[in-house]
Amino acid sequence: MAPMRSTRTTTANELRKALLDRAVREILAVAAQPGFYGNVSVELAVQDGVIQHVRQKVDRIER
Repeated sequence: MAPMRSTRTTTANELRKALLDRAVREILAVAAQPGFYGNVSVELAVQDGVIQHVRQKVDRIER
């Protein structure tokens, strides 16, 4: 297995890391409530070490 490299530092990556932090906080605010049933996820699309997209999904189960 190849050794891990450190995160590529680019202006785009720094911006996307801030977006990732915000996305995690937002979905936790939704999901960590009494009465929430479902799944939450954050997805990163990465090309050549550069974060392209941060996506968040909330799938709520109605009970």
